[in-house]
Amino acid sequence: MSPARSTAPRTAIAPLLHESLGERVYRTVRDLILSQVFPPGSKLNVEQICRDLGVSRTPVWDTMRRLESEGLVNTVPRHGVFVLNYGADQIRDLFAVRGALEALAVRQAAGHLDPDDHAGLEASMKEVAEHRELFEAVVAGDADRGERLARAHADHVLQDALEFTRRAEQDR
Repeated sequence: MSPARSTAPRTAIAPLLHESLGERVYRTVRDLILSQVFPPGSKLNVEQICRDLGVSRTPVWDTMRRLESEGLVNTVPRHGVFVLNYGADQIRDLFAVRGALEALAVRQAAGHLDPDDHAGLEASMKEVAEHRELFEAVVAGDADRGERLARAHADHVLQDALEFTRRAEQDR
């Protein structure tokens, strides 16, 4: 007698993806940089990273080249690899580029929205409009005004970004 088959609908299960050792090393080191375990301006000890991760130098050096192409580290010949320390001007430029790219993405996606997506986009635009004064203060470089507005809106991400910018300016 064969076992009974269930007629209940199946839940979609995402397939497991194989990730190479090099990809895991890259993701780990990148996360350590972004979480500031390796703070801006610090020298990365490649040999120590190899020992800590239990891998050879090849995947770590491949990671360093990839991170350099992404603008997270800088390799100085005969001196080592350093986490880039962005100042206020670079951060402002990065936000301007990001804003332009996001605007382009929205324009391109707008023609393909279904009604639910359209309603979600409108809600997001209203939220941005509510924070316009805050964004303008940050873009204008008025850190004190931006910080006051960020506190008023309880915008913790922006408060952290403003504090990072302030520390970068002090380190100059």
